[in-house]
Amino acid sequence: MTDWRDEISYLGGSLKAEQALIARMEQDVRSVVRAAERSNGKPMRAEHAAPLAGVRRAYIRVASRLPPDLQVGFLRPGAEYAAHVRYSNAASTLGHGPRLDLRGCAVRIVIGPNTVHDLLMANAERHHARDAWESAATMWAFGGHANLVGLLRLATRIGPARALAIAGVLREQMAIPVDSLASETWWSRAPYAFGKVALRFHLAPLAPKPRRLSARGDLGPEFKARLKREDVRYDLRIQRYLNPGRTSLNDASQAWLAPHETLAELVLPSQEIRAEDEAFVDGLSFSPFNVASSEFEPLGSINRARSRLYVASQSMRR
Repeated sequence: MTDWRDEISYLGGSLKAEQALIARMEQDVRSVVRAAERSNGKPMRAEHAAPLAGVRRAYIRVASRLPPDLQVGFLRPGAEYAAHVRYSNAASTLGHGPRLDLRGCAVRIVIGPNTVHDLLMANAERHHARDAWESAATMWAFGGHANLVGLLRLATRIGPARALAIAGVLREQMAIPVDSLASETWWSRAPYAFGKVALRFHLAPLAPKPRRLSARGDLGPEFKARLKREDVRYDLRIQRYLNPGRTSLNDASQAWLAPHETLAELVLPSQEIRAEDEAFVDGLSFSPFNVASSEFEPLGSINRARSRLYVASQSMRR
């Protein structure tokens, strides 16, 4: 098995060159957020700006049996922690209405009074972009612009071929029929290090998907009604890094071809979601760099860019 550290690479060929590119991306994100705020008249997030539901009372229970190399930090067999969960629309300008969009799920695990760990995911397994430059260029190109104009803007940044490929992936992913937030699978789409293990994680729903799917426009109300009558549960699963061909650390547009292991269970107990609960969850600043300890590290250029882009977006909201 290849050591995952040997695959780490940087945009532009070096960490210094990548940091310069990320600084440029930050300016692009700020311009997109400012334009959105002028249009909407209120503070906006750079990504997943449209909330669907916020659950304040949830918990995560670590599996009673874990491989020794995954028993790091708060991942102690049988341990249980409080959690908060936020569901959202990506609100991409490539979508046309509530039925066409990517969906997001963010989980905050409360380890202690001043210690939290965030898990950020979307309902598409692959990222539309290969790296942070393509991801930020897509946000800049389509932020506040119609499809054709956005596509032309994107082509000026990354070339016509990649622009068309990304637009195609986004259309395909946003057209995924979502019957319920409770029955979606939520993917990290970017790699992380948990101790000495490089991995991707996802939430696998215990609620079955209906055989005949139809895209709903009432995902928030449907989820709240469901949670009022029953628990919502997911298994937190991981895929380990194997080699560059099957589990790429640098190309986020590739799905990982690796076995799945269950790490924990996320439980949202049956409850009525109150306005004050949603306001509390919506006010949280989620980030992949909110980690419980130094044993956990976001990997890949998309995550490294998030370390500045999320801070920029959050500072503008405040």
